Amino acid sequence: MKNINSDNLINESYNRSKLADTWSEENYNKYEFSNWNFHDYPLFNGRQTFDNLNQKIDGSILEIGSAMGGAYRYLYHNKTLDKNSDYTGMDISKKGIDFCKKKYQEANWIQSDLTKHTFTKKYDYVFERIAVHHMESPLKVFSKLLEVTNKSFSCQFVSCLKGKTISDLKIARYRHEAGQLVFFNIINLFEVIEIAIEKGFNKINIIYHGAHEKVGHNPVTHQYLSPDINIKKRMFGRCTLNISKLNQDKIEIALLNKRSKNDSTLKLKKLLFMADNSHRNYINYIINRITSRGDLGGILFTTNLKGEKYA
Repeated sequence: MKNINSDNLINESYNRSKLADTWSEENYNKYEFSNWNFHDYPLFNGRQTFDNLNQKIDGSILEIGSAMGGAYRYLYHNKTLDKNSDYTGMDISKKGIDFCKKKYQEANWIQSDLTKHTFTKKYDYVFERIAVHHMESPLKVFSKLLEVTNKSFSCQFVSCLKGKTISDLKIARYRHEAGQLVFFNIINLFEVIEIAIEKGFNKINIIYHGAHEKVGHNPVTHQYLSPDINIKKRMFGRCTLNISKLNQDKIEIALLNKRSKNDSTLKLKKLLFMADNSHRNYINYIINRITSRGDLGGILFTTNLKGEKYA
């Protein structure tokens, strides 16, 4: 048998044309009742990140990675959607989309590979949760989604604070039931923030979920990370971003949790100061503008990550 690390085997085990089947395996049914909370969504109706919503959403919605409709089910159950709502769910999974078309006929469901999909309209609200995490070239995908977002966007992903984004099957990957490989992206938090600002978004809320658990180096297990990558040095974690366009000149960045705002400010200072030196020029600029409210106002400058090594 060929070594799992060989280029040939990776090419054989990652077949883009078969991803619809890869994401339609038996255990895919679990996504029907996946857990959702309002902080997983965009800032509908101008709400705050941790606020619940008690009224109908005021615009069109696009969900990426809609799976078995769990996110739609949560919003509908909480009476923020009705049969007249403009809701579109997109997924590469044939199984997931077929299920949603049958169970939630009032919404619009599209089976498509987002990395190849061409949008013909924009949406007020766009969101994904650990979907782009599995797609090739995730930064390009985020850029594509932000271009079709009018008001607010949210995303959740495995993050790193140091070093450039990793999207390489030789370095990090998942292995599905039948042996198919999918991407295990580790996305630099600050690169996503910079893309958002370049696209005209000016309010960015960060929910930092903490350090990522240890990942094994056995190339034939479900989750693989090259032993050349140091999780602690790269500062792997999980992040949720709520990104919005407001009618204001300043750019606001805030690290949020349910504790006091002073505590949030201290955590944000720590998060930014521990980050990559390549971000240092704007990190200091932002830190100087922390207000007593725990908000940040300032500008982020483009990071030059050329020549930077993974480890």
